[in-house]
Amino acid sequence: MKGAFADEVRGQLERAVRRGDRGARGPALTIKGRPFIALTLAKKALRSMVGRKQEPRLPRLVVVNTFNCWPPHGGGQIRILNFYKTLSERADITLVSLAPSSCAYRTLVFNENFREFVIPATRKQYSWEAKLQEALGVYATDIAAIDNLSLTPDFATVLRLALHDADIAVAEHPYCFRTLRQVWKGRVIYHAHNVEYVLKSAILPKTEAGDRALAAVASVEKECCAAADRIFAVSKSDVDALNELYGAPKERMFVVPNGMTVSDARDLSHVEREQNKRALGLSGRVAVYVGSMHPPNVEGALALLDIARKCPNWLIVFVGSMCDSPRVRQAAQPQNTLMLGCLSEQELDRLLCAADLGLNPIVSGSGSNLKMLTYMKSRLPTLTTPMGNRGYEFGRGQCFVANIEDFPSELDAIARMDATSLSSIASNGYEAAVARFQWKDIVQHALLEFEGT
Repeated sequence: MKGAFADEVRGQLERAVRRGDRGARGPALTIKGRPFIALTLAKKALRSMVGRKQEPRLPRLVVVNTFNCWPPHGGGQIRILNFYKTLSERADITLVSLAPSSCAYRTLVFNENFREFVIPATRKQYSWEAKLQEALGVYATDIAAIDNLSLTPDFATVLRLALHDADIAVAEHPYCFRTLRQVWKGRVIYHAHNVEYVLKSAILPKTEAGDRALAAVASVEKECCAAADRIFAVSKSDVDALNELYGAPKERMFVVPNGMTVSDARDLSHVEREQNKRALGLSGRVAVYVGSMHPPNVEGALALLDIARKCPNWLIVFVGSMCDSPRVRQAAQPQNTLMLGCLSEQELDRLLCAADLGLNPIVSGSGSNLKMLTYMKSRLPTLTTPMGNRGYEFGRGQCFVANIEDFPSELDAIARMDATSLSSIASNGYEAAVARFQWKDIVQHALLEFEGT
């Protein structure tokens, strides 16, 4: 019955989006097939194909990464797309991305100054990843890429061609850094979404295979920090950790926080939220938790399942690929929980307009959680752990902050609050986020550091 209800809610969201304006947020052009023809076009014909005219010449950046970014389902994908889309107003961006072997070669053109070459892993690469993943028991595409991207020779070939007239290369995470260094000796920026050693320490098993993998992560992260002209970290705590772990000079590190694009979301009244709930077949107090299959998100989901049993007056809705995690699927799911899986951006917007609260139960990890800004952008009151508030430090009256073990009592207290008080907290959070975390402001600051390299 719960599965049928989830299907009905998803159906209502899809129909609501079809009735509304989808917007043009995806690629403007997709070229399918192996990238070599596209690359031949890319340096000459592709630019004219999309009507590009650059006077004066824009700085040219080539960004290398271990996962493709469209469609975005996780915080890393969302950060990359929004950061570089905004930056493409002032620079020319080529993203070279490794994709699962099941994906097709394609070139995505987001605008005249921003494109992505998607290179699927070969069967040899996939086989190596699968063996490593079996030994570790966790996702291992990124770790497998540290020293084995040669198993997908097209990746280095495409990267070398893309870098032909580049000014700066950007290592998005450290995992492709050694491959980048094989084909590029120029200026490098390390875009550190997390402190990878800290993140992987909490995820990898305490086994011989896990220790070897963690040592490999530390080694390549140290190399990347040492070679980079600039290091962009998501929070001050990450700057401090990279300095402490690897001696990375703080004068070369800059905080580039997660951000958001300000929408036209207005402060919905209690009556309007109740109407939106009924349109989706929901009722009562509704809290939403958004997360990818990133291990800290899965850990948070498992904690929320236990919390839901203690808070039967709340319906807790789980959104994102974490719903497909075997650990989440195998866990007992209380009747007052709903697993919706991945939604489009527009569908998620509709759901958040029908919710009473955003949840961020993160208790481990590194970097910062974009879901905080997703909730606040929708003017939704937010309950987070102190760990989930890292990188933002939203204050009292802007969101609710509680340790994970205190979530049940905090949820009971929030349920007793009047609509006016909740609306005030939502508005305060929205205004604080707008003042400090707009992509246009973040990118403007980062651009000065790009130009300084």
